[in-house]
Parts: sequence; structure tokens; C-alpha cells
Amino acid sequence: MTKTTEGKTDKQPQYSAPAVDKALDVIELLAAQVNGLPLAEIATQLNRTISEIYRVALALSSRGVISQDASSERYFLTGKLFELTHRHPPTERLIGLATPLMQALAEQMEQSCHLAVLDRDAVLIVASVASPLPMNYSVRVGARFPALETSSGVVLVAYQQAEQWPQWIAAAPGIAPRQLQERLLSASTQASEELLSPIVQGVTNLSFAIRDHRGAAVAALTVPFLSQVGLRVDLASARAMAQQTAHRLAGLLGFTQAGAGAAP
Repeated sequence: MTKTTEGKTDKQPQYSAPAVDKALDVIELLAAQVNGLPLAEIATQLNRTISEIYRVALALSSRGVISQDASSERYFLTGKLFELTHRHPPTERLIGLATPLMQALAEQMEQSCHLAVLDRDAVLIVASVASPLPMNYSVRVGARFPALETSSGVVLVAYQQAEQWPQWIAAAPGIAPRQLQERLLSASTQASEELLSPIVQGVTNLSFAIRDHRGAAVAALTVPFLSQVGLRVDLASARAMAQQTAHRLAGLLGFTQAGAGAAP
């Protein structure tokens, strides 16, 4: 084992904090679980005793970082970590860069638009701009929706590892698995989805992946295009405007088509 110039090893930290390590292990494990895990399974996967994990779970629950579903007794991550990272410069930067572009887009195409990120098995709306028209459809900031029930979620899940798709699909029992698989494949190729809203009649969802310098989809820009009499901008034009805005935002985050590669 080699030594650093300060006398510390480069193989392990100088100090150990077992309780912190266990808490982080639980958080990292649950972050990869769409359907959560029961306490016994967490202990098994982390090679810990149930009593160890129980104490950690109590501490994390008391801080609102994880929560337990009463019916299934499974533990999930909450949105607490997102709320904390929302204050962190990278997330703040994403919203700061996106907001003026979204405001200009909404004014230009006379439609609302919103920015969504993944939050456990849901999408969370982190920015929203309403259409300037008296009649419009918009989504409020802070709203959460089951991921695969939205075009934003389909676009974002498409950029998760493909071997994780079955877990996501299983978490959306109200939609045919084959249909979801086809939508994910399409979104992973096109970095977008266009779909008549299954929730709001007269609305067509136009959703585009916002990719960063790694090629990862960190957010989705979505336009719920509301068809109404007297529009100056048609669907095709709005699609082009939204796509251009998504490309501009991705470029500001360092995305380049050549450097980032394809979706997973």
C-alpha cells in the first residue's frame, strides 16, 4: 500500500464513519429501485443485519430522506434529496438557463411549456411557463406524475439503462407493456416523443430530452400543445421551435452530438 506525501494511504480514508457509510449505502441502493425494497431485502443486499439497517432506516425516515409505504412495508427515497440538490448550483444553473429560453418559447409559439426531471418513479416539474393566450393549459411547478404516464417521463426513462426498463414498465400497470417498450425505444432513438395526451383531450405532448456533456438526459422540455381556434403557430411550427429550444439548452449544458454518443 503506497503512501501520500502527507502520510495518508491512497487506498482508504484516514477516518471511518460506519453510520454514515451505512446510511449512504441505503440511499444508493434505494436510488436504483423503482419499486422500493423491504427492510429485510435491504439488509440482505447490503450484507448487514436487520437491526443495523433498522436503526439507519429510522434515522433516514426521521429526516425525511426515505419513507415506508404502509401497505407494502417497502422503503423508498423521498423527494428530500431532490429538494436539497435543487439548491445546489448545478440544478439551480439548469433552471436558471432554462427559464429565459422557456419564456421566449412560450411567447413565440403561444403555448405553455414545462421542464421535468426524474424523482424516484415519478417526474417532478421544476420549471413552468404559461402561454400568453387567455385559454391555455399549463402544469404547476412541484407537481409529480407517475413517470411512464407522461411523455416527459418516457423521454427521461429512455435514457436510463435499458436493462432497467422492465422495472419501470412493471411500475406502470395501466399501460400495455409492449406499447411502453416501443415508446421507450423510439424515444431513445429520437430523444423526443410526440403523443396525443391520454389525460387531456385536445392536447398533444411534444417532449424533448435535455442532455448534458455526458449525453445523459438530465431533464425533459415538454410542450402540451393545446389546439384551439385562431392559433398563429401550428403544431409543426411549435414542434420545430421547441426542438430548437431544447437543443439550445442542451448546448448550454455542454452537450455535443459527436461527443456524447447515443442513448443507452
